[in-house]
Amino acid sequence: MSAMDAFFKAHQQQAFLYCRYQGLPSEDAYDVLQDAMLKCFKRYSDKSETEWPALFFTTVKFTMIDFKRKAKLKQALFFWQTHSDETNLDDVLNYQNLQFLVGVEDELVAQQLMERFYTVVRELSEQQREVLLLRVLNGLSEKVTAQVLNISIGSVKTHLHRAKTTILNELGVANDNAA
Repeated sequence: MSAMDAFFKAHQQQAFLYCRYQGLPSEDAYDVLQDAMLKCFKRYSDKSETEWPALFFTTVKFTMIDFKRKAKLKQALFFWQTHSDETNLDDVLNYQNLQFLVGVEDELVAQQLMERFYTVVRELSEQQREVLLLRVLNGLSEKVTAQVLNISIGSVKTHLHRAKTTILNELGVANDNAA
């Protein structure tokens, strides 16, 4: 197994979750992920391994944007066809993610907050949502997140703080963990 294969294997679940939290159904998320991996392999296999996380998640982000544009165009052209592919995030949003974000220790309480959490995340500004997904759920560093989103590290910190504060306020959880 090559080093890049090992990298993809280690990061594919994170990238999949990123796509799902951005609203893609599982099948579409897998398509985006596969396309992004192929692009990265072709373009960046000669780059340093330390550069791969930023390059990979940037590629996933822009591949997903392209996918959504094509889907929107397809929907406009074929508006008479209905597509009722509701995104079900039960397999993506789990107790550990919610517990990490809001500090809820009781699993039953966390499960009750899960649906509201998903709605709140979807209502965040695009920048806040992307920073939250990349930093907290995918575990990328501030530096790599800044590179992926082409913003400053200070902006990463600000957007993350605002996203966490909004989530905590909307869920009615004590704001001690937002700092």
